[in-house]
Amino acid sequence: MKKTGAKILGVLMVLSLVLCLNSAIALANTGEVSIYLGNNANSLATYDTNDLEGFGTTAAYDYSSYNCKDYQYHYFTAYGPELEQVLTAALNGSGVSLSQITSVKILDIGADGTEGTSDDFSKTISKSDLFGTRYYIDSNQNYVVVPAIIATEFGDLGGTISSTDCLRNFYGQTSATEAVMGNWVKNISKIRLYQ
Repeated sequence: MKKTGAKILGVLMVLSLVLCLNSAIALANTGEVSIYLGNNANSLATYDTNDLEGFGTTAAYDYSSYNCKDYQYHYFTAYGPELEQVLTAALNGSGVSLSQITSVKILDIGADGTEGTSDDFSKTISKSDLFGTRYYIDSNQNYVVVPAIIATEFGDLGGTISSTDCLRNFYGQTSATEAVMGNWVKNISKIRLYQ
């Protein structure tokens, strides 16, 4: 009887592990982003992590932001392609150029996978803010121009970078007191371009 109970317990533990792993996989970001023109249902393009890392502008950049919640400066290193190149490629053949776009909505559509529900998180940023001259501002107040990117990996400055919570957008500051990190969306799954 003890052997039967131990076998049943072992089977239950294996089943629990399988269910937990499947749940984690279902909730994990797919590592791909679909780009849409306005509120159209059909995407212009979908890029996975490998596609994004294949863009010619993929590199590591440093980013900074003031955080209004803890009144501290935060510094990160992020790796990925320039967002401008990704969006230009997606628009290719659509009859619309990036110069006609006025704002960019970056979305994490949440665990349920449906846009427009309560677990969504999104930020709409004007194109001029996103692609204007922006900086990484180090602790000595040195300004280095950085592009807006879609990060496939990131981490604290000087630390290890990983793909946790990526795809994620990063862009720089215009001044040392600008709190841009509130506009950095993690687990990006959609980008909508508006004219």
